[in-house]
Amino acid sequence: MERSWRGLACTRVPCFPLYEAGAPVGHNECVGALDALLAESIDFAGLFPPARLDLATAMEEFHRHRRHPQAGWLARFVIPLDRLDEALALSVARPGPWRFTVLAPASVPLDEAAAKLRRLEEASPDARLDSVELEPGQSPEMAGMAREAFGAERRIFLEIDWRREVEGMMEPARRAGCGVKLRTGGLKPEAVPPVPAVARLLMAAAHSDVAVKFTAGLHVPVPNDNAEVGARMHGFLNVFTAAMLSFTGRASQAELEELLSCAGYADFAFSEDALLARGFRIALDEIRRLRRTRVLSFGSCSFLEPVAHLRENGLLA
Repeated sequence: MERSWRGLACTRVPCFPLYEAGAPVGHNECVGALDALLAESIDFAGLFPPARLDLATAMEEFHRHRRHPQAGWLARFVIPLDRLDEALALSVARPGPWRFTVLAPASVPLDEAAAKLRRLEEASPDARLDSVELEPGQSPEMAGMAREAFGAERRIFLEIDWRREVEGMMEPARRAGCGVKLRTGGLKPEAVPPVPAVARLLMAAAHSDVAVKFTAGLHVPVPNDNAEVGARMHGFLNVFTAAMLSFTGRASQAELEELLSCAGYADFAFSEDALLARGFRIALDEIRRLRRTRVLSFGSCSFLEPVAHLRENGLLA
């Protein structure tokens, strides 16, 4: 039986303490679990559509966001490997540390890409190049090769094509200590994965105990119709919550699909110690553990838009 959480008591609690030293720290109503859910969750992809900012502007925005009241939600700057030299040169003028997730193209051999990261990291003490994302279409064997090339110190992600058989990628990724990335949107309707495909990938990742991250189409917290794309887009609250539930084993694939497709703003409630959604409860310690180790981040070309949607719809004071 579905329970109602509308009477949930809320108290004033501080934001999750992950802010840049010296930056102003905001305080919000009823968001202890919300801050835990979104702590270091947004990889800033301002270079990519629909924003398509030039590199200098994107880096200035990222730097400015680090002093935002929700700065603790900001994770890494998304940078293609071939723009990394330029980005590191620009970062010198802005106090660090700078955290990057690097997009490694299939056209560059893994050993060559790894050598470039090590060289640039040694020359840039304020830069952390601790996350690498490989282009889609790679064979399962690439997981082990990537781990050998980039070393144990970096998080490595294989982008999974949801149109293909995803289960076969999970075990090689697990053995190599890699995560997987799901593209959850795009500029055309056919780029948006259907709900059953998202639920299936989440179940497969949980079954193999492989960490997940997401990119594209998650600017809005809940499912929404996007006229420019001509498709119904996924919501980041739904995707993150479904992902966490898949790792806890407390939801079936059918329940994940319902959560992914049907849950709106009124279906989510956040207290200082739990997230509640359509009859499911995820405690604060579970949220923190799963976010730290299994449900890692989502790429967005805007940092301010997700925050604004939460505030406008009553989930953030």
